[in-house]
Amino acid sequence: MKKMMGLFLFVPFMLSSCGRQSDALEYMPTKIVEDSIIITEYVPEDKLLGEAEYEHEPEAEPEIEPKPEPEPIPNIPCFYYGNEEYIENDFPLPLDLVTRFFAEYCALATADAGYLWGRSLHTPFIFLHTETRSIVANQPDSLGILTRTGNVYTGLLPERFPAMYSFPRIGDRQWAMLPWHEWFGVDGYMPLRTMAHMSMHVHQPFIFGTPGGWDNGHMGNKTARILIQLEANALVYALRATGEEQYTAIRDALSIRTERRRLFPGGARSENIFEVHEGLADYTDIRMVGLGIDEIINNREMFALSMRYHPTLSGIFGYVTGSLYGFLLDEAGSHWRDDVRYGVDLGRMLADAFGITDLVTFDDIDLTPYGYDEIIAFETERQQNHERMLVDIREAFTTQPTLRIPIALEGGSMQINLARTFPVTRLGIAYGGPTVIVSGAFGYLTVYDGFFVRRDGTHDGMVVATDMTTDGNRFSALGWILELNSGFVLRNRSGHYIVERE
Repeated sequence: MKKMMGLFLFVPFMLSSCGRQSDALEYMPTKIVEDSIIITEYVPEDKLLGEAEYEHEPEAEPEIEPKPEPEPIPNIPCFYYGNEEYIENDFPLPLDLVTRFFAEYCALATADAGYLWGRSLHTPFIFLHTETRSIVANQPDSLGILTRTGNVYTGLLPERFPAMYSFPRIGDRQWAMLPWHEWFGVDGYMPLRTMAHMSMHVHQPFIFGTPGGWDNGHMGNKTARILIQLEANALVYALRATGEEQYTAIRDALSIRTERRRLFPGGARSENIFEVHEGLADYTDIRMVGLGIDEIINNREMFALSMRYHPTLSGIFGYVTGSLYGFLLDEAGSHWRDDVRYGVDLGRMLADAFGITDLVTFDDIDLTPYGYDEIIAFETERQQNHERMLVDIREAFTTQPTLRIPIALEGGSMQINLARTFPVTRLGIAYGGPTVIVSGAFGYLTVYDGFFVRRDGTHDGMVVATDMTTDGNRFSALGWILELNSGFVLRNRSGHYIVERE
């Protein structure tokens, strides 16, 4: 259970990053937040789950990226791990433990030797102490930020990088940066999985190509939530089963998938990309640490069941379904990994691997083994609570003073918690804290509680600014802190505060 809790803590904070570029320091985006957001309407209750006839134009075949051929990132295959004794000091992170994790991951990547994806998964890593911004790395940097300390390299994270899970480019290296958690010292299994997951994200552009933008906002719809949970549960069932029972469960999962894409046309490409991006990163980290099939099944079953507790599934489902498709493709003995690119439909690959051509209509599926009754009851109550929350968000942002940030102002960027993204009709997209960070030439806005709303049809975002306090260039209210850089001010415009140049 301890291992599973570590996974649930980790997943919600795999964040979306859009960053500014420079020669020395930059971000590598892991997700692209597009200007246009899909806001879906709820399917009426009497038309739920295929009971009514919907006529849609056939969906175009999703575009598939060609095999990428970029230059490899500058990389030292393994960090230095000689016979030098550990140096005792007052550094805020346990250097002996961090050194051990670096060595253990290095051994995993060396043992893999490109087997999984045809590419070495050795990666420059940074562990981060978020309170002090102290960092420990497994390799030196080319800018002199890091200093050799025993067998590792220590220093301070430059101020322009948010202290969070991310992929900063420091000097000539792309790094995977992981905030340190106390439970890392208790459970050495999850740090290695987290490192492997982050490493896969660093290497994905060289394996799968460039994903482009994607948006799975339709996963906030009650019907879509029900269908994706049924699909995930059917895939778990298939992973436990064998023979004809496994074939039937896979056919059911693919039939449910087809029904969802019939009801929500246009979402297939976004779903496919997300399942490859996050699902195959999860698949990779589990494969690299060497879990047995029983552990994999239990792990994925718990993860699939946990989906119902997430307020939005748009940033969660791909971890579950994408990884399950990967493990089932392994079961089929398919050489599928050679053919994966962004845009590939893992479900179609699985159908081909098992020779499944006889999909059934939704009404003909026996949904009982996949938890249909429990899912329907839970989602009905959740929907009622969700609608009340959206009403509260809209009222707060339309009746109270707000602080408005021009996100696009001189190279601004956003880092968001994908597990807390809520389309609010006629208002915008609400991103819930913790860990919403908006940065740019103006400074930093950090939302650690409450919501940041990106307004419809604009590049602006806003937070509720009731009872705002000021301390020099630092402004704060319930749930957020704004730190302005010199040359920028807050101006009161008809009761709302707007960041502008002096």
